[in-house]
Amino acid sequence: MHKRSKFLDRWEDYCPFGDVIEKTCILPLKVPLKESLSKRYEEKERFTPQTLIDMLNDRGLTLGLIIDLTFTTKYYNPEEFMQRGINYKKIYVAGQRIPSDEVVYQMFDIINSFQQHVNVDNKYIIGIHCTHGINRTGYMVCRYLMDVLGWQSGVAVDAFNKARHHQIYRENFVKELHRRGKLHESEMKVGPPGERFKRDGWRQDPGGFRQDGSAGFNFVHPVPNFSYKSGDSSRSHTIVPVKELTSNSKNNLKYAAGLDCPEHVVEGTIMKLMTKKENYDSPLTSVKKHCPLEVTGVIEVKGPDDKNPQYTDLVSLPEDQVVLIDSNNNRCFLLDSSFNNISSYPLSNKPRRVSLFDGNEVAVTLNNKNQIQFLTVKNNTIKPTRMIKTRLPCFGIAVAGKGSTIVTGPNFARSKCYWSVINDRGEEMSYHEYWDSALNDSYLALNASKTRVYISTWETNSLFCFDIAGRRLFVYSPDNLKGSYGITLDMDDNVYVVGKQSKNIHQLSPDGAILQILTAELPQYPAAVTYKRTKNQLLLTNRSSDNKKIHVIKLS
Repeated sequence: MHKRSKFLDRWEDYCPFGDVIEKTCILPLKVPLKESLSKRYEEKERFTPQTLIDMLNDRGLTLGLIIDLTFTTKYYNPEEFMQRGINYKKIYVAGQRIPSDEVVYQMFDIINSFQQHVNVDNKYIIGIHCTHGINRTGYMVCRYLMDVLGWQSGVAVDAFNKARHHQIYRENFVKELHRRGKLHESEMKVGPPGERFKRDGWRQDPGGFRQDGSAGFNFVHPVPNFSYKSGDSSRSHTIVPVKELTSNSKNNLKYAAGLDCPEHVVEGTIMKLMTKKENYDSPLTSVKKHCPLEVTGVIEVKGPDDKNPQYTDLVSLPEDQVVLIDSNNNRCFLLDSSFNNISSYPLSNKPRRVSLFDGNEVAVTLNNKNQIQFLTVKNNTIKPTRMIKTRLPCFGIAVAGKGSTIVTGPNFARSKCYWSVINDRGEEMSYHEYWDSALNDSYLALNASKTRVYISTWETNSLFCFDIAGRRLFVYSPDNLKGSYGITLDMDDNVYVVGKQSKNIHQLSPDGAILQILTAELPQYPAAVTYKRTKNQLLLTNRSSDNKKIHVIKLS
């Protein structure tokens, strides 16, 4: 008897895939299902990652890249592709609504990077899927055909429908494609369908795709190249120069802009900035430079043993309490609103970072055991609840949403710094590498909407910002930030990063523009920092000989 899926409506009604879109390497398809889910269907309807690979091999086609547009990770394990040497990239695209330009441009960059650095001879197929492989996939693929390859909208939609063997049926998706086609028709390169052209200014080697047949799990998404047409340019936008970590660009600078900033606005502004003969550090430090703040208190915290404590991180709780971790004595403390030690818990290994989860639950990373210890605060007592194991050592940690956590740390086997999204069992849902060295110290924070990931590493003297899909948005690395350490965000999503060696705190806007540099009477080596919402304060630990004290800084 036919078994209907209880979670994928009409999935079995659509063919797995049709044909490669003519004169491209793009194959639209529906999502393949892992074996346990595929068994819910009749044998003739089953479609797994292995089925896809085998069916393409039977046609003499080789799959080189999968782009997953679904808004979940439950359908299959990406390792099923990556273990076979097939690159995999995840873009979270919400269903039933027109995909945003942000996710569209992510796909543009992924495809063009793959085409320019791996698939130069067009010997690999690029598989792109959402759930049914029709509406989201159709819109995204047609945008690529139109915006990058220069096809007219009607040609693009017809080519997709013909190749997929199903038509894009969401009328608003099709109308938006034709609206964009008419809007930009005078600017488009219109040649024979499928004519390839390279836009000027593509990054020479964004890296990340594997060309040796091994798994492409290390893809690091490049900063999007500002060369696409987009949207309304009537609003004002801020673009600021930010120092790059490498010297492969003019003046050793990159530029950060808001995600909604139209690309032609960015291009024009960058050209003006590049031709100006001025000190490029000035925009970074011209606003409230070195603004002193009031240190309202220096609190000494005493643990039960009090043997040379090292307070490596702390987090403020909703009820005005604070959880503090001591990495020298493998212990965490619960402090009341007056910073009195009211409870403690011995940890099984060296703690690194602590983060607030739901309610009064916190998570502590235990680096030497690749573990995360969860604890709950109730009735002025801190108690353990659960523990999960991770594949790699993890330092920084933050909650990303229900059932998902973001961690960062070193991948010693690959000599890389990474950050990844894991589930409640510690399994990786996504993995991103961002630095070519396995650095030992890093802090991590998220904005309130859980769409931006901020990572500081003291060896790089830098603050990195990524979106949740892994695209690097900016790197903040001024000369007066030395030993970047703790980071926190306030209620307006402004970012505070501690300069451990420069002995200051940099306050940035969410997009990386410097707001002020705090030079209050800080300790000798300021370290971890947390924002106390109830009193609009920063709480700051230190790594000096006077390391039992917490500095309380009042924000204006």
